[in-house]
Amino acid sequence: MVAQGPNGERRIVATEFFQDLFETALTDNELLTAIEIPMANENQRFGFRELARRHGDYAMVGLCASSDWSSDNLTELRLAYFNVGPRPVLAEQTASDICRIWPQVRNEMSLDRLESELDPADDLNASSAMRVHLAKVLTRRVIEEWLS
Repeated sequence: MVAQGPNGERRIVATEFFQDLFETALTDNELLTAIEIPMANENQRFGFRELARRHGDYAMVGLCASSDWSSDNLTELRLAYFNVGPRPVLAEQTASDICRIWPQVRNEMSLDRLESELDPADDLNASSAMRVHLAKVLTRRVIEEWLS
């Protein structure tokens, strides 16, 4: 991410950009001027899912997933969830678990570790437990799409 301010240009790593609810790594006199996304290669797959009560509503939970492959083997996975806390959450342990069991993922996919990586708050739209459940549903949907 590229920020511009009176002191010039500054690059911010995406994992450090979101600090808290409505708070970013931008200083008071900076603007975000660009988001640079590397070109995907033929060994990468992506998934984006969100669940809302009605079409057009804010998502109760969302997932952005990216994966790297060698033949049919999953070599790297990134799972970034949103609306499960004050900032997006990268579920590194869950991703590691899925990579480790990838060949048997259909039979053994347990997303229990996700419960320890996400800490959503209860609100009028969904309870914390419901958001974690929905995050698991979205993860399974993305993986099922990759398997089909």
